[in-house]
Amino acid sequence: MLDIIVTPFAIEDLEKVKKVNATSVIIGTPFFSVRAVHEFPQAELKHIKEECTRLGLQMYVLVNRFFVEEELPQLREFLAYLKALDVDGIYYGDEGVLYEAECLGIKHKLIYNPDTLITNHMDAQYYLDEGIKMVTISKDITLDEIESIASHLDHECEVIIHGR
Repeated sequence: MLDIIVTPFAIEDLEKVKKVNATSVIIGTPFFSVRAVHEFPQAELKHIKEECTRLGLQMYVLVNRFFVEEELPQLREFLAYLKALDVDGIYYGDEGVLYEAECLGIKHKLIYNPDTLITNHMDAQYYLDEGIKMVTISKDITLDEIESIASHLDHECEVIIHGR
């Protein structure tokens, strides 16, 4: 299944991205997201989710920073909020997110995106066997290598493409 995922810069962009056949959006938030193209305040997430539901878009949220011990209560609270919103997916790279999501019963919504680390099918399958939704294959390997990895997997995977 082809899922075209884009990053909106404003809530008003959701209708625009739907018109150009995007199927999902990635939403970054302050504190929980790093390298997000745009960050939305947490207070806007409910409205974004409502608009995504109305338009038939999936909503993914970046929770892709690393958390230190003292920040785990904030992470736990934010993940509980995302669970209540019923977001479609949560991008992560920190194993602490995996643990906290499992405790909340939302591990199946996780998408493991460690940037460049998934370069073979065994690593990808390991995370998929943990019960997460998807893994992101490194974009720094060849197309043949990406195809080889994907062909060995029992679940969904993705590759992030930048540019035109």
